[in-house]
This record gives sequence, C-alpha cells and structure tokens, in this order.
Amino acid sequence: MTAARRGPPRETRAVPLAGDRVRPAAASPTPGGPEAAPVLRAGNLRKRYGAGESAVDAVRGVDLELAAGEFVAVTGPSGCGKSTLLHLCGGMDRPTAGTVVVDGVDLAGLDDEALTALRRDRVGFVFQFFNLLPTLTLAENIALPLLLAGVPGPAGLARAAAAGRRVGIGHRLEHHPARVSGGELQRAAVARALVHRPALVIADEPTGNLDSDNGRQVLSLLRDLNRETGVAVLLATHDRALAAAADRVLRLRDGAEDSGPAAGGPARAQQKKGGGDRLAEAGGPAAGGPARAQQKKGGGDRLAEAGGPAAGGSARAQQKGGGDRLAEAGVPAAGGPAPGGPGPDAEPEARRRPPAAERSSRAPGNPR
Repeated sequence: MTAARRGPPRETRAVPLAGDRVRPAAASPTPGGPEAAPVLRAGNLRKRYGAGESAVDAVRGVDLELAAGEFVAVTGPSGCGKSTLLHLCGGMDRPTAGTVVVDGVDLAGLDDEALTALRRDRVGFVFQFFNLLPTLTLAENIALPLLLAGVPGPAGLARAAAAGRRVGIGHRLEHHPARVSGGELQRAAVARALVHRPALVIADEPTGNLDSDNGRQVLSLLRDLNRETGVAVLLATHDRALAAAADRVLRLRDGAEDSGPAAGGPARAQQKKGGGDRLAEAGGPAAGGPARAQQKKGGGDRLAEAGGPAAGGSARAQQKGGGDRLAEAGVPAAGGPAPGGPGPDAEPEARRRPPAAERSSRAPGNPR
C-alpha cells in the first residue's frame, strides 16, 4: 500500500513546465482575503550539528521572508551560517527547529520524495563551483531540470537553448564544460536555475569562483532576470558590491542575525589587528592617518604607543635595532648618534676604539 503524501496537495500550486508564458512567482490572493503569501518564509530557524559538548549551532533563531521579485543578500564572515541557512531555505537540508515555507508549502510536511519534487519544480540553485555535469553539453545541462520533470527531450532542449541565448552563451551550447570559461559555466548554471521558472532561486556565492569582471556580469544577469521574471532571489556572498545591489541585506554572525554596525562604518579600522587598531579602539587617530605606521611592529610602534612622535617624522629611525632601545629610554632618535651614547650602527667597544696615536690625531684643533 502506498503511503499517503503529507502536506498540502501539490496540485493547488502546479508549476507550468511547458509553454512560453513566464511562471508567476507567487499565487494570486484570494478575493476578499489577505494578500499573497511570501515566496519564502522562515521562522525561528535553527540547525544544530552533533550532540553534547561537540554540538555546533550553525543557525540560531533566524527569521526571514522574501516576497515575489525580491532580491535579498545574506552576508557575514566565513563560518557564520550563510550556506547552512540557504540549504535550509531551499529544502536541501532539514532544520533542527523552526519552519520553512516555500511557495505556500510547509517543508516540514513533506517526505523525502515530495521534498525532492518541490526542489526540482519550485526552486532553482546556483552554486559557487557551477556543479555542471562534465559529460553533458551546456544545452543538456541547462535542460536537465526540465527532463527530470518529464518535459519531452526536444521541447526541453529548445527551452534550454532559449535560456542559454538569454544569458549570452548561445554560441557555446554544444560545448562541454571543460571547453568553456568559468564565466560561461556560471552563466549556464544561472540558465539552468531559471529554465523551469521556479518561484525561488538560491544562489550560494555565485561569483566566488570568478574574476571581478565576470562576477559583475553574473550579478547583472541575476538582477536582470530577477526583475524580468519576478523570481525571488536569496543570495549568500562575501562581495560587498553584490550585497549592495540587493533590495535587502541580512547580516549573520555566529549563526544569528547581526544587528551591529554595518561593515565599512566607524568600526572599519578595528577589522585589522595592527597597532593602528589599538589606537582607534582607544579613541586615537583613525587608521590611515598619523598613526598609520603603528601597523608595523617595529620600534616606531612602541614609541607611538608610549605617546612619542608619530612614525615618518623624527622617530623614523627607531624602527631599526639600537634606535628602538634609545627611543624606549627617552633618548632623541634619528639622524645620527645620540648625545652621550652609541648610534644605531655602533660596533662593539673593542672594535670601535681606535689606537691611542689615532685618537690623539683626531683631537680638537688637530685636523686629520
């Protein structure tokens, strides 16, 4: 006996996989009812790996909504939970707690088979490393979601070719992945993510494996397709330019939403742990100003930390050997030997002291 499928019947939101009409990104609201539900809704989302003392909380209580046509960037340092959050929202992993609703379907109510079907029909994925099959041409890779959904081969390849031309790789469609550039591979991946007209696209570091020029082109392409088709885009990135192009930015730290100051604000100097940071944290001059040289750990740093002259001025020579020790002792520094003491390049006493006859020849009034 076949087990009953859990969750709402999929027929209520069937995905049109044939024809030329662009798929609506969200359902129409019921007359007299509330407005259309968001394409993605995640509530108090949590993901824990392991148990006991070795447990790791990768995502901790994140709330997120995306409307149809919205472009949202998730940013944060490496290991903060960006990819884990995207995997949960795209149905590639199940949360430890919380809810994920994609295109009106609560993912908790789906068994593995139904969850696979939802990912195939309603979600598109773009990965950092492309994930194209090397034995298929670009056209066949783009058509793969359609073929898996049962679209006949010729019709699927025709739609794949149209998608490939839209992203600028029409002349490469018969090539295998090993014979095209990284930028062209990612364009093919974008076409594959959108060819079946999903409600949601999950893009995990889509420019992370590209040079800056190709990265900008892929970003522009994603943004254009987002506006043209009304698909919601959830994108994880380290790239500030990519994040700046989004409608909204969700910043994560240690698996939770980070509500601190945005990167690039007043706290920017503290991101580097040189001497200039310690000065900035103490209320001193900002990095890049007079304290710039303190980022090197020579004697000039110790002098500046003690309130001495800034690097680049008269204390410049303290960054070498003996001058550092002189500076710490409060003896004037550079330009030559300090009064009453050896210079920075002083030799040991036994080697430096000349014979008595030479000393007398160098006495004042006795020019050599």
